[in-house]
Amino acid sequence: VTPIDPNQYGYKEKVEVEDDLTSTQKYAKDPTTGEQTPGTWTFTPWNPGEDFEITENTTIRGGWTFTPAGKVKVTYVTDEDPVYGKPDDEVLPEPEECYPGDSITVKPNLTTTQGTAKDPQTGKKIQGTWVFTPWDHQGTIKVTGNTEIRGAWSFIPVKTGALKITKTVEGSGAEKDLNLPVFLIFPR
Repeated sequence: VTPIDPNQYGYKEKVEVEDDLTSTQKYAKDPTTGEQTPGTWTFTPWNPGEDFEITENTTIRGGWTFTPAGKVKVTYVTDEDPVYGKPDDEVLPEPEECYPGDSITVKPNLTTTQGTAKDPQTGKKIQGTWVFTPWDHQGTIKVTGNTEIRGAWSFIPVKTGALKITKTVEGSGAEKDLNLPVFLIFPR
């Protein structure tokens, strides 16, 4: 609030200039969007800034300047599987910009329909399952500065090859090959 001096002064009477104004308000209303923009208000000191003797009608002027806070960036990053890399169809969420102190909702975890990876030794495609380790932040978070949200990929190759089952008859010391059907069940 701008102070108004209710006094009337005589010629060459001393006028005491008030202290500069301060503000604890940390935002300004954006004139185009109507949204509150975080930032800092700075007062331009009174002019004249010191007490003086009045000799004519005088207006003491000061002013406000608003400096918007700088925006920060939220980016999404994935760590690759150390052997197989990452799925070819990975699409990371777009980076977001916001003001410090704003809250954002973390994007959903990544998924893939890709069921193969390149074998680093043979260069051939191998069958398997890509698994995404969830983002290290979930839900709604308050952003205080540039933020990196991280997840990771791992690839679990399908193992192929012969499975040999042997049976040892207790006490006989002899092993016998069995030709039995085997069903393997893997948890999902």
